[in-house]
Amino acid sequence: MPRHAAASVLAVLTALAVILTAQPASAAPPGNDEPAGALPIGPLPAVAVQNTTEATYVPYGGCTSADAGANVWYTLTLATDERVVVDASGSDYNTGLNLFAGTPGPGTFLACQERSLRFDAQAGVTYYIEVAACCGSSLGGQLRLTAEVAPEPPVVTSTVNSVGYFDHAGGATVSGTASCASTVEFAAVEVVLSQRVGRVIISGQNGVNIYCYPGGDPVPWTVTVTSHNGLFRGGKATASVQSVGCNAAECASQYKDWALQLKGGGPRPPTASGPALPSRPGSVWS
Repeated sequence: MPRHAAASVLAVLTALAVILTAQPASAAPPGNDEPAGALPIGPLPAVAVQNTTEATYVPYGGCTSADAGANVWYTLTLATDERVVVDASGSDYNTGLNLFAGTPGPGTFLACQERSLRFDAQAGVTYYIEVAACCGSSLGGQLRLTAEVAPEPPVVTSTVNSVGYFDHAGGATVSGTASCASTVEFAAVEVVLSQRVGRVIISGQNGVNIYCYPGGDPVPWTVTVTSHNGLFRGGKATASVQSVGCNAAECASQYKDWALQLKGGGPRPPTASGPALPSRPGSVWS
C-alpha cells in the first residue's frame, strides 16, 4: 500500500476512535438521590419542582413495584400536629410515595400510596418522603410535589338502637343512625351480630349502603342479620359495627361494639340505602 494511502486510512481510523470514545459524561444524580441528602419541604403549603431523570433507585423498605426507579427524598417537620396530604399527581410521570417517621428503614415505614398520600403528622417528628418513578414510568421526569393541610377524613359515626328484633326464622334486625362528615361522598354500615345461646355463640354479618347528608342530620339505617350456625333468640346480644365513609381520595372506618336486647316481633324501621361504594382499583405500588 502506498504511503499516502496508509496515512489516509490511519487518519480515518483515528477520527472514528475519537467519535466512538468521546461520549458526553452522564449528569450526576441529584443531591436528594439518597435519604442523607433529603430536601426539606415546608412550611405548609409547600411546592417542590424537580427533574428526576438522573436519579437512581435504591429501596429502603416500604412499597415498591417491578419497574420502580428514579427515587428522590424530601423531609417534612412541623411545629404543630397537622393532617397532611402530600401529592405528586401534577408530575409528568407515574409516582409511588413512601412515608417514614425518622431515618428510612423497615422499622420506620408508615404508609405508601401511588401519587398522593395522607397522614397525621406529629409536631417535631421528621418525616421522610420518598417519591419514586413507578407503574410504567421508571425513568422519572418532571416532578411536582405539593404538601398542604388535608381536609378532614370522611368519617361516618353510627349509633345502634338498644332494642333489636328477631323473627320466627331466627334472623335479627338491628337499626340505628349514621352521621356523616362534610367530606363524605359514600357511606356504609357493616354489622356483626353475636349472641350466646347456651354454650354456643350465634353470629352473623350483613351491611347496608347509606345515603346520608354530609355534615347534616343523622339518617336511619336497618340491617337484617342471619346466622349460619344457629338462630337468634330473645335476650342480650352484641352488635360490632363498622362505619365506613369514602370520597374520591380516601376511605375512613370506625369500629364500636354496642349492647342491645333482642325481642320478638316489633317494628321494622325503613332501610336507608344509597349508591354503592366506589370500587377502588388495585395498585401495583405495594
